[in-house]
Amino acid sequence: MKQKLMPLFLPDPSKVDLKTKADEFYQKWNFPNCVLAIDGKHVRIQCPSNSGSLFFNYKEYFSIVLLAMVDANYKFIAIDVGSFGREGDSGIFLKSSMGQQVLNCTFGFPEDCALPGTDIKVPHVILGDQAFRLHKHILRPFHKNAYLEKNGKIFYQPDSEEPSNANMTSLASESGFLSTEGIAVRDIFKDYFVNEGAVSWQT
Repeated sequence: MKQKLMPLFLPDPSKVDLKTKADEFYQKWNFPNCVLAIDGKHVRIQCPSNSGSLFFNYKEYFSIVLLAMVDANYKFIAIDVGSFGREGDSGIFLKSSMGQQVLNCTFGFPEDCALPGTDIKVPHVILGDQAFRLHKHILRPFHKNAYLEKNGKIFYQPDSEEPSNANMTSLASESGFLSTEGIAVRDIFKDYFVNEGAVSWQT
């Protein structure tokens, strides 16, 4: 069934024009150099016989995981489906073929190009949430306790709800999912979105 339906409903990722996908993201969402977005979805199932807790997820029901990368119009471009419910999105991504291609830079990303209105070149990226590893081609949000000062500098405050520079520590301690190259790329995007890339409704 899978072999028959996939060619009908999913493109061959190697034949997808990611430069066009990046243009779509910029036109529709004001996000340049972004080709796709990624997230996981738990699909509820009845517990398979003799499976123990393999399919029991953190939401406390049995599931398999659909991990999908979509374009600016929410169309599926690549998926991994069938992992155990107890597995996390990041672990599934790391072992998947699409994850391996992204992390070893063989996914077919367009060449680095300058952000609009600047001469600063950055890689093309995939957007994910906190579950995913920061990488030169994967952007994830800043930690929820990160604090943006007026000068655009990012700090991380682990123990207090109120920003205070005396307690600030390096953002490199955010988690084990950071990389020096990924931090540098994310910082460039951060500077862009508070300057040249700011939109009219941004506060």
